[in-house]
Amino acid sequence: MHRSFLAMLMLGGLAFSSAAAVETFRPQMDNVAWQFSGDHFACTLALPITNFGEVRFVRYAGEPLTLVVEPSIHLSSTKDIALSWHNPPWLTPLQSPRYDSTGKLPLNFGEAESKALLEAMDKGLWGKVSFPAEIVELPSVKWQQAATAFRHCLDVLAPMSYRQARDMSLFYASGARALTLEQRQQLRSLSRYVALDKGVDKVLVDAFTDDTGDHLANLQLARERAADVKAALLEAGMSAKLIQTRAHGDRYPSTNNQTAQAREQNRRVTIRVIRNRLGKR
Repeated sequence: MHRSFLAMLMLGGLAFSSAAAVETFRPQMDNVAWQFSGDHFACTLALPITNFGEVRFVRYAGEPLTLVVEPSIHLSSTKDIALSWHNPPWLTPLQSPRYDSTGKLPLNFGEAESKALLEAMDKGLWGKVSFPAEIVELPSVKWQQAATAFRHCLDVLAPMSYRQARDMSLFYASGARALTLEQRQQLRSLSRYVALDKGVDKVLVDAFTDDTGDHLANLQLARERAADVKAALLEAGMSAKLIQTRAHGDRYPSTNNQTAQAREQNRRVTIRVIRNRLGKR
């Protein structure tokens, strides 16, 4: 009996120690300050958390939405990390989905879980990031104004980044010059990017063919492809002053023309976006 009682005390002590080892970080209700910043190329909704660091929703142009957890303290472990959400403490507890992750810090959750959390917090739920020995709570207090600005930023974000826009290649079937619907959509996205990026100086359009057929015929086909791409960019709203076109025919192949796959790589129009390094967006 005495030994059984001691064993119960020891087990209770272990349970208590385990619970006590988990430290919870959450801003004081009066100090919750969701902060929005953004433009046409990046949108951020961040919450600084005293004695922990920062948690933020981020989306860059042409990239998926992510939730970034960036501690300024040493954490016990970055394994077995869970993202979830729950009702505020004064309401009935809510069972929510749980997204698990493991990785290096700062920790990045993917688009699906980031969007799910954003939508949950729009409904007044609180977010929670659980580490093995730490819990970080994200109150949806003073949320609405900053979150509304963030969502508007997402709606007007450029369709691509400069990294994605600066070099684009369109490929053609043998003898073809017509643009596909997908290629036209790419050019519309590029045109919108250029309209938003005030640092763009010029857009260079270079057209090439494979070495099938006559050299002069290839040069003419390249001219037609370049002209069609320019027309599509103009139709999408790009300024004619920015566009420079060149036709090279079968000169300057990107690879040899000895296989069908290689010839396909040479039937192309490349589009390069040139920025003034001093230009401001």
